[in-house]
Amino acid sequence: MAPLLMSRFAHIDTVKPLNDSDGPCLAEIRDVLRKHGRLDRFGVALLHSHFPVGPDEVMVEETDEAQRVQVITPMKLGTLGVNDVGTIWSLEDGGLTEMARCRRVCKTNILSEHKGYQQHVR
Repeated sequence: MAPLLMSRFAHIDTVKPLNDSDGPCLAEIRDVLRKHGRLDRFGVALLHSHFPVGPDEVMVEETDEAQRVQVITPMKLGTLGVNDVGTIWSLEDGGLTEMARCRRVCKTNILSEHKGYQQHVR
C-alpha cells in the first residue's frame, strides 16, 4: 500500500462537516458492513488534512494510556516496525491507500515479565 499525500484532502478548516445529506451514503456503508459481519471492525472517517504528508510518510498514532494522551506524527515508511498496525485507509478505485497506523510496543513490568502489546507515546 502506497502512502497517501493527505494534502490532496481539504484542510480541516475548510472541510464540510458531516450533515444530513451524508445520511443515505453512510446508511449504505453501514448495510454493507452489516452484510459482511464487519460493523464491529470498520467505521468511517472524515478525510481531511492539517499539513502536507510526504510520499514516503504515513501518520503514526502513539498513545499513553495512563495519561490518556494520543499523539499522531508523520513518520518515514522505513521507520515503521512490525508492531505498527494500519488503522485508516482511503478507499481508492485501484484499492486501498494507507493513511495512518497505530504503534504498539511490548510493555513489561518491573520484573520484566511480558505484559503483551500496549500503545504508548514515545
